[in-house]
Amino acid sequence: MKGEPNACARPGERSGVGRVGQATCGVVSVGVAVVALVFGYSGVVAVASVVPLLSTTAIVFTWVFLWLVAWLVLVVALSLVRARLTGPMGA
Repeated sequence: MKGEPNACARPGERSGVGRVGQATCGVVSVGVAVVALVFGYSGVVAVASVVPLLSTTAIVFTWVFLWLVAWLVLVVALSLVRARLTGPMGA
């Protein structure tokens, strides 16, 4: 909701990375996951071949896991950099 403050934020402090930051982290993390899977595809396929009927599912789950981890790392890094730039207490 637009006017609702974040429960974790201090009064008067802007919190989070915002919509643009989330979208940017999401797009960049998709690229990171694709590149990671391209370079590690042979290893992922070798491990996924242990379960032949579920190998495609295992590959997709691996890619989704990489994507979500990359997104989380980017959002945390962006929020830490943003907090460091704004200084203590959002001043």
